[in-house]
Amino acid sequence: MQVVRLGKFWYKSLYLGPKPIYGVKTILELIAVSAAMEEQATYATPFLTKAFNKFLDGVRRIDKLGLAFKKNRNGYWELSQLRGCAIIEPANPYNDLSKNFAKREVELDNLKKFAMITHGRISQAILSNQCSGREIFEIFRPLPKICEGFRAINPPQIIEGPNLDTSYRSLVPSMIINNPKLFERGPFMNDILRVIQATLSTAVSSSVSSVAVRGEVSSSVSSVAVRGEVSSSVSSVAVLGENPEDTVKKVQPMINRMLTEDVCGREYSPWVPAELRHEDCDVTFKIPISTERKLGALKYSFKWD
Repeated sequence: MQVVRLGKFWYKSLYLGPKPIYGVKTILELIAVSAAMEEQATYATPFLTKAFNKFLDGVRRIDKLGLAFKKNRNGYWELSQLRGCAIIEPANPYNDLSKNFAKREVELDNLKKFAMITHGRISQAILSNQCSGREIFEIFRPLPKICEGFRAINPPQIIEGPNLDTSYRSLVPSMIINNPKLFERGPFMNDILRVIQATLSTAVSSSVSSVAVRGEVSSSVSSVAVRGEVSSSVSSVAVLGENPEDTVKKVQPMINRMLTEDVCGREYSPWVPAELRHEDCDVTFKIPISTERKLGALKYSFKWD
């Protein structure tokens, strides 16, 4: 289901806090399925955006949901509303996934808050009747906008590769640790790197500017058509044209802005090229982008003093 794919993509760009909510991906998937089922039961032609908004509304009320699934006489799954907070796993009716919320107040509050923020972003896009690459970018912009872990250490120096690395053939962002001693700074470094990776992935996947969007705003968030073919899900690959230099020129400012504002919490201004080499930095990320003729990646490297 498209709603499930969107929910997973949305979750990729979140940082909830230092403690994991066990089973949260399964929980979000069940909420997305229930939202899609409700939308299908209400409208003969379901709207993706309305279903996604229902998903976000469910996440906003995640600690009050009574959600379960059961099979009807015809063998089809249907929703079963429960009293109180309970999210029952269909494969195991004795497994209440909401029990994993215990002692996760900060992370749960962040999840609910981020769902509310994204709900507002979608509503704004619908009101403006716009669904360009910019609006999609804003809807899925990473949350929170400032990584808390950066307050514990000095901001990093960040360098960018000037050209497209055409030797890169993966469709998945990669992270290369050049300095293993980086993790001696503290366990929060894992969280910081995950936020950076999600930010870079979201920046590229949301920066598609020369796209053909089918349908109305209400159904086009995931129906991004590239070269006439509708993608099955929102990916980390931006197709921006035939010229690699033009591709890099369009993608880099958006990535730089997100790193400066969302990750480092500083006001954005054009970057001054650093004299560092990628191999001299603590960690290097390769973010896949492609033109119509070449597959490659942009390099971004970070070094902490």
